[in-house]
Formats: sequence, structure tokens, C-alpha cells
Amino acid sequence: MANERGDVMLIQFLLKALLHGDKKLVDTVLTRPSGPALIITGVWDQVSKTYMEHWEQSLAAVDHVYGLRSDLSPPGIIVPYAKGGKKIISLNVFCKHIFGTKAYSRLELPNVFLPREVSNDLFLY
Repeated sequence: MANERGDVMLIQFLLKALLHGDKKLVDTVLTRPSGPALIITGVWDQVSKTYMEHWEQSLAAVDHVYGLRSDLSPPGIIVPYAKGGKKIISLNVFCKHIFGTKAYSRLELPNVFLPREVSNDLFLY
């Protein structure tokens, strides 16, 4: 069963927000992986997988502080939360931690815009 397009777009949005702009997480600077930049398309492609694997490697560097790494397998794959997946939770937790509650609660994060298709599902305007 494939992931829903909107779900993939949200994950791509969070990955891009976290990995662009050299934000600091504990003693690790988050950087984007080498290669093509992530484009928010709603399709889980090789670039998305590369970004996820890079995020997982970044988390491994701060595991001594947060202890989430053991919950994030298999590498580069998104497992639905209902089936035990924890990656979407970690992405949200770190976005809130890095950008603050106000920006996170509105998903107004620097370097990336939430596609209207997703924001319409998340927010009632």
C-alpha cells in the first residue's frame, strides 16, 4: 500500500525545513545531503529517500541526547504510524524544538512553503 500523496508532501516539507539552512541540533549542524535538492512533489522518490537517510544519520549523531534512533528503522523507509512507524513523530518533534512552538504550530518554517494541497487538509481557513 502506497503512502498518501499529502502525507508524503508533509514528510518532504519537514525534511526540507530541517535539512536546509544549517540549523544546529545539540552539537550537530544539520545540512542537506549532496546531490539534487528535494522538491515537494508527494512522490517518494530517490531524492526523498536520500534526504530521509541523511536525516537518520544526523539523528544518530545526537542519539545520546534524544534516544530516538532505535525507533527509526528501516533506513530511508517511511512506515505508517499505525504500523509502528516513528519517523513522522521525530520529524515533528525536532521541527518544534528547532523552530519553536509558534512557527511549528502554524507550519511557517523558513526555507520552505507548505503546499496548499496539504495546508488545506491541516488547517481550516
